Amino acid sequence: KATFGTEFFVSSNELNRKALRDKVFKDRTSRNKLEAILHPKVFESIEKKIQDMDTGYCILSIPLLFETNSEHLVDTILVIDCKEELQLKRILNRDGITLEIATDIISNQVNREKRLDKANEIITNNCVLETLDNQVQELHEIYTNRSLSNNQIL
Repeated sequence: KATFGTEFFVSSNELNRKALRDKVFKDRTSRNKLEAILHPKVFESIEKKIQDMDTGYCILSIPLLFETNSEHLVDTILVIDCKEELQLKRILNRDGITLEIATDIISNQVNREKRLDKANEIITNNCVLETLDNQVQELHEIYTNRSLSNNQIL
């Protein structure tokens, strides 16, 4: 509230995510302010959870991994990829937003080519859920075996 004002909150004192999203994707300064508030808290939480885990490996879902220069947090970079047209369609369906905002969201991310270039592993998600599930299961076995043989967290 102190940074963005009360107009981004509804009467119940709840954040109006849509209004804030619309603002930060149109105004880079506002987005930088929001990221300065959120990212330290998010990464503090991630690091705490990693320290507390006792499994062979964990997967961190970090949509802005490259944009936040957070590759140091992981040993392996897994990119879930799909065709750009499908990505746009999914964002539109998921969020119920305009094409302009969806395009702004995508344009503020590292481009697909760079993501794929930096990936150690790639799952292609252009297909049916069953195919995706099979790819995930295969990688789960690989990661489990790798963590057991190297006694490391991936």
